[in-house]
Amino acid sequence: MTRKDLESFLGLERIKKERVNWFMADLQPWFPHQVRHNTTKAPDSFHSIYLSRVPIQEHLPPGSMSVEKRLALMAADAPKAKLFLSDDVTHRPSEEEIVSRLARLAAGLEPL
Repeated sequence: MTRKDLESFLGLERIKKERVNWFMADLQPWFPHQVRHNTTKAPDSFHSIYLSRVPIQEHLPPGSMSVEKRLALMAADAPKAKLFLSDDVTHRPSEEEIVSRLARLAAGLEPL
């Protein structure tokens, strides 16, 4: 999930580290494996988060790159992963819709 997605979902223009931490904590029961990437070393430079039900960190390529590139470079034996929303989406869901969709995905009730 990218910064753009989270800003849109939460109706924010700025995202501080604490808000991202709260969001990740809210999703912890469904996605216990979480990896956060920052744009820079600054604590509020949030770029993206990776949410998974299985260990994923060791499958994410290191270095600075877009989410799309990082996902494309994951090995074939890595867990399935994809963007939560693509940039061409015309309707960005609300926080309630996001949490609902993530819960369905985590429960296996909706296909990836």
